[in-house]
Amino acid sequence: MDWTDRQPIKKMPLYCETTLGLYIQELDIYRDGESWDDFTIVLKSEFREDDSEQKRNTETYLQRLVQKMRKENDPSIAANRIFIFEFERRSNFLVAKLVINEHTRIVLFLQAFSDKIGDKLCKRCKIDIDDTSSTAHVWLKLKKEALNICTKDYSQMSKLWKTKKQLETSPVKPIPKMREEQQPRLEEVSPTLLSRGRSGGPLDKVTKMMKNL
Repeated sequence: MDWTDRQPIKKMPLYCETTLGLYIQELDIYRDGESWDDFTIVLKSEFREDDSEQKRNTETYLQRLVQKMRKENDPSIAANRIFIFEFERRSNFLVAKLVINEHTRIVLFLQAFSDKIGDKLCKRCKIDIDDTSSTAHVWLKLKKEALNICTKDYSQMSKLWKTKKQLETSPVKPIPKMREEQQPRLEEVSPTLLSRGRSGGPLDKVTKMMKNL
């Protein structure tokens, strides 16, 4: 069934709680609106303060996200990964809506990290904070480099201590005792050599032949 935009607008209150439905019916856009897109825009504006998802799609939320990350003394790999992907999701929305530009996004993102990591990211991505052109079309590379630096442990000393800890905690396997039947007998090792020292052995026969000459 083909519906006009007016039909879903009129049916919207039926899918809401009674009080909310009555409130929507009092809106001018409900009584006179003909466009579903315009209707949804008005509803989002009306209930923005009560919508937690919309609150996250703001520059204020992005700044708080950055400040929280900056305060972390030694964030875990998981914390870094969560921040990077959450920042990407929210900033993509804000950039698409022209709330912030690419330069603002890059600057905010860099502020979340320590000065050491921030300088390293700028160097790898050739970012000059004073040159806005250097932050254009660099987001994907910046995100990739941030993930490489913050979620992978390249420290050789860290690897050393991890290996040492593994060796200390690994159970030591006892050396199995050689069973009596596995111990080689002297006769079985070199019967030829043993026979040389016995009477009647090869060496003894050669000695007797020399005496008879």
